[in-house]
Order: sequence, then structure tokens, then C-alpha cells
Amino acid sequence: MKKTFLFVLIINLIIFVALEIAVKLSLKYLGYSTVQKYANISSHQFDYTTGYYKGPFESEKKNNDGSIVKLGTDRYGFAIDGTGDVQRDLISKNKCSYRVFLLGGSTVEGRFLEDKFDTISARLEKTLNQDFNNIKFEVINTGISSFQSSQEISLFLYKILYSMKPDHVIFFNGSNEFANSLDNVDLVETNSHLYQRELKENIKNSSKNIFYSLDTMLAENLSLYFASKKVMKKLAQKFQKREKQNIDTDNDKIEKVIEKHVYRYFYNMQIAENLSSTQTSVSVFFQPTLLPESIKNASSEEMKIIESVKKNEWGKSFYLDAKQIYYDKVREGLKNKKNSNENFQFLDLSGIFSNKSNELSYFGDHVHYLPESRKVIVENIYSYIKPLVLKNLNLNFNNCTK
Repeated sequence: MKKTFLFVLIINLIIFVALEIAVKLSLKYLGYSTVQKYANISSHQFDYTTGYYKGPFESEKKNNDGSIVKLGTDRYGFAIDGTGDVQRDLISKNKCSYRVFLLGGSTVEGRFLEDKFDTISARLEKTLNQDFNNIKFEVINTGISSFQSSQEISLFLYKILYSMKPDHVIFFNGSNEFANSLDNVDLVETNSHLYQRELKENIKNSSKNIFYSLDTMLAENLSLYFASKKVMKKLAQKFQKREKQNIDTDNDKIEKVIEKHVYRYFYNMQIAENLSSTQTSVSVFFQPTLLPESIKNASSEEMKIIESVKKNEWGKSFYLDAKQIYYDKVREGLKNKKNSNENFQFLDLSGIFSNKSNELSYFGDHVHYLPESRKVIVENIYSYIKPLVLKNLNLNFNNCTK
């Protein structure tokens, strides 16, 4: 009897493990998440200051041709690109080292990279070091997928400014500020990432009873359980005959939602300005992206991208149409913004691709850049930050520049 029970138990375990592996591999192959995530981000990436972040000493991943799939990270979770050292210590700094931090989302982190010298930060570091003598420039890539301005400010204030001796902080952002519609989100909650809101809700529910906590534990760790739960949820929605959200054609309603995103962006960049000083210059660049206006000089590949996303939904409107309105509103806000702070600049780079040839592709998808466009971006960033760099060098690096 005992042997029979043991035999049945082992057989069931083998079947369970086989099913778990099969489901996990199938989900990976189909491009789906293998476990429960929040805003498509794992709870294991939780960070107390920014909501989530990459882990320390993650390994670099390459394609067979040497192009980068994923950059490795240092002890702080910052991407290692260019000549960056995985063991670098950012708490200490050489007196003749000019330290720049580049903040933003995955466009800063880097996608469609030929190699680790192809990122915006690595290209900018090379340009700075070629143009200045007796100063060692290091540009730290802190970009991470889906980051928005509130998270960038938290990273800047609570980690970088607090302990890492920055001479210059550059925000290259704006596109992610539009992601994840704030429709039906109370204003008091809007200066947070969707991940933070979803994870908070899950933690609150898990603390109420052990069954919800057990459900979370299983869904976050077992693909078989997660997939079964998803299928049951889809079936329940189908049987309840939940209607798909209709697209709202009321522009006034759409613009009110977009205004939340615009307000949040300018509010957080005002904090960035307030944190600038004679010791730490701050530059903010509103980044270029694919929009309906891009059609006039889009390449054939970029037209395919536009066609593939133009009917995607954003809240109750179409993604690209709403994003065009958002970009127009931010541009208008920047035109009207007065800047009297000599340690700060807030500039619009969203139109720097407007004169490109339609023979060239600058985008690999609806957001991320290709090597040729990163070259143009760095040329523009460098031309704008150079006066601030020179001012900082004259004020704080006199003994190094003589």
C-alpha cells in the first residue's frame, strides 16, 4: 500500500513538472508572460524608491551576430555600456572626473543596439571625452523600461543626488509619460506608475486573507497555475458578455485625460529644475517619437510600424491620435515656459527628425531608436549641454582644466 501510494505520488509529480515545463516553454514561445506580473513587470523587481528597478550584476545577453539583447548591470542596477566597469564605485569620485547621469526609459537604456557602445549614453561619453582635455567624463546609463518622470525624480533625488556626486543630470524623456492612460485614475494617484498602483492593490488584498495571498504566491511562481487562472478569467469575462470598451470620439473628454499626463510631466520636471545647482547642472530633453505627423517622411519600414499601432487603444481613444495631442500640448507648454535658472535647461527635441529622408529608418518600433537616430540625438544633446558643461568646468574644475 505504501509503495503504491509512493509510486502514484512520484508519477503525479513527474506529470506536474512536465506540464509546468511545457506550459512555461509554450508561453515563452508565444511571447506571453510565464507568471503573474503587474503592468508587465515582475514583483521581484520591486524597489523602495522607484517602484521597480533592475537587479545588481545582471548578465549581458547578445544575439549570435554580437548585437545586444540586454545590457548587463553594475551593483546599483545601472546598465553597463561603453567602457563602463561592472565593479565601478559611484559613491566615490576622482576630483577631475565629470560625472553625468542619463535618466529615462528603455530608449535611454537601449534597444536595437549594435553593441554596447551604441547607446545614447556611451555615444555622449565618447563625444565629451574627445572634445575636452584633462577631464574624464563618465556618462551613467540609468534608463529602464517604462519609467516615467515621477520615478526618474525619485531616482535622482533619493539615490543619485544623495550619494553619487553628480555633476550633470540629463533627463531624456516624455514618451513614457503618455503610456498607460490616466482615464479613471484620481488625480491624487496619477503621479505613480501603473505597476505601483497594481502592486499596492495586490498587497492590500493579500493582507486580507490567506487564500488571496496563496493565490498570489502560486500565480507569481507557477506557469501552470498562472495560465489556468488566465484562461478561467477570460472564460468568465466571455460568459458575462462584457462588452469591449468603445472608442470615445469626444475630443474634450480625451483632452482632459491627456491634460493629466501633461500636468504630471511639467510638475515633475519643475522638481528637477528645483534640484539643479551650481554643483549639479540639470538638462531635460523632450524626446522624439513616431506620431501621425511622422508619415510625411517615414520610411517604408516605419510606415509598417505606424500601420501596426495606429488602431491600438489608449484608454477610450486611439493610441497614436491621442499621443499626437499629448505631444502638441507639451510642445505648446515648452514654448510658453520661461527659464531664468542658469543651471537648468528644458528643451524640445521632439522635432529633430522632421527633415530626415524617407529612405532612412530612425525607428525599430513605435518608440525605440536605431543607431542612425541615436547619432542625431547625441549630436543635438551635446550641442545644447556644452555651454552648461563649460560653465560647470570653470566653476568647479579649475585645477583640472589648467
